[in-house]
Amino acid sequence: MINLLMVLADNDEAQKIYEVLRGSKCHFDCYCAHNAPEALKMLDENKMELIILDADLRDGSGLELAQQIRRLACYQFTWIIFLSQDNQYEVEAYRKIRCYDFVVKPYHEELLLATVEMLSRYKITDVSEDDRVVVTFKHRDSYLRIPARDILYFEVFGNNSTLYTYTEEYLLKKMSLRR
Repeated sequence: MINLLMVLADNDEAQKIYEVLRGSKCHFDCYCAHNAPEALKMLDENKMELIILDADLRDGSGLELAQQIRRLACYQFTWIIFLSQDNQYEVEAYRKIRCYDFVVKPYHEELLLATVEMLSRYKITDVSEDDRVVVTFKHRDSYLRIPARDILYFEVFGNNSTLYTYTEEYLLKKMSLRR
């Protein structure tokens, strides 16, 4: 059984996709949200393996919602398929969100179903509690998120620190041990 969340602006479109999914060989538990707060609540209450997300929601941007979803540890690698009226957000969706697919409306439901069925064969396993604990550091111009279980030790010299993991070492300038 695959838990699938649809976050769509149009109720008719949601119903049409639901009907197509019901005819599938795969078994889906479909959840439907119409706005960001509803979607986040459903994601919190149920582990979703796949998300179909409208880039143009009534109450805001689907891309902003996707960024919120990606910040949740257990949804960092969950498949997201975007639906949109045009492709103006496509590059951003692939680069920032790391979505699986970006589908421009109108689309063929059979092609969407084929993609969903293919992804359902590769169900993502749950993230353990040990994998959820991460430590975040400012490193150069971006933020570095290291799973706590990968950290070996810190070396501090003055106002600079070096973080050692099993595979890398990171110089953290102007980062005291206290900070």
